[in-house]
Amino acid sequence: MILTVNDINKMKNNAWDIYQRYQATMAGQLDDDIGDLESKFNEIACDMGVDYSDLWEEFENDHSAKYGL
Repeated sequence: MILTVNDINKMKNNAWDIYQRYQATMAGQLDDDIGDLESKFNEIACDMGVDYSDLWEEFENDHSAKYGL
């Protein structure tokens, strides 16, 4: 399957939403299933053709920069 820039952007936005939900769940603000969030995130990363840990690290860095952590 050939991915367009729009496809990649949509998947990245979905992964970012999952990352945010994961962070909120870890902080006790949401009651989502961590395993389910991780699974969905990993599936999106795989569909994008990137390693899930690289995508997670990118989001960690973005999150830290955004909030001055």
